Amino acid sequence: MSTQDPRGLEPDATTSPDPAVEETDPTTGATQVLEPDETSAQPAPETSPVRPERDVRAPRVGTVVWGLVLAVLGVGVLAWAAGRQIDVDVAAIVLVAGAGVALLVGSVVSGVRRRG
Repeated sequence: MSTQDPRGLEPDATTSPDPAVEETDPTTGATQVLEPDETSAQPAPETSPVRPERDVRAPRVGTVVWGLVLAVLGVGVLAWAAGRQIDVDVAAIVLVAGAGVALLVGSVVSGVRRRG
């Protein structure tokens, strides 16, 4: 009767935890069975995972423009809270026009940098 491991497999060379190693002596031709022991085991060399170098990129044009739009809105709210009168229609037109121009200029500058 053979013993089975917990997974229900018969023990063989592939499932045996410590397989014996056969070594042949080149001078005498005798075969010797070596049992593995903990002192002869070589530790696996430590390898660090190779991490690709990150491309350091400038922030995207859209991100910068949206940041500026929010900053201008914040300054407008502070000015309104301080008692300044702001024509909201004109301020919105100027803000959207300025953001559009900034997006166009930023994308042109970014394209020139990539090509050159």
